[in-house]
Amino acid sequence: DASRNDPRGDGLRALGNAMLTSKASRLAFVRLDVLELSEEVAELHLRERMLIAGVAPLIAALMMRNSVLTKVDLRSNGLGPTGAEVLAKGVAGSRSLAELNLAHNFIKADGLKAIAHGVGLCKQLTAIDLSDNQVCGIDAEGLGRHTIVGVKALANALARSSMVAINLSGNRLEVDGAKARWQRRRACGRA
Repeated sequence: DASRNDPRGDGLRALGNAMLTSKASRLAFVRLDVLELSEEVAELHLRERMLIAGVAPLIAALMMRNSVLTKVDLRSNGLGPTGAEVLAKGVAGSRSLAELNLAHNFIKADGLKAIAHGVGLCKQLTAIDLSDNQVCGIDAEGLGRHTIVGVKALANALARSSMVAINLSGNRLEVDGAKARWQRRRACGRA
């Protein structure tokens, strides 16, 4: 029982990293203040818990080791690209994950590229929500540098996956988003 631990603290990060790197660890169930994952729990709902990237190694390790976990909802947790890169290991190693929600986590292009690798390896994953993550480098105001590195990696992974549903809305994937940004820069004399 680790229920007194801060889910954003160094202790859980260390525990998760140890689980990720150890071939001998069989830990698949955990109880914390913010979550309880037991052998009966098939869905992990951690929406808007402000977990940040520090808890990502623990969640990734649990995804890899828990054979009944089919759905993970981490929407709006501020995981960022670093958290996404760590979670990708859990996605890649999962034997049961069918649905994953990473919406509103600012994973950006680098995070998407890592998640794409996991998507290509997780054959039972059929649905993923990656909405509103700035995966093309452009934020809601149209600022940033447009890139398709993560999207290209995801497209390649989808060709090898069992994906049925994907949500990429709110990521400014369209060319018009990049054109509008360029026109604003040119109008401001920064082109």
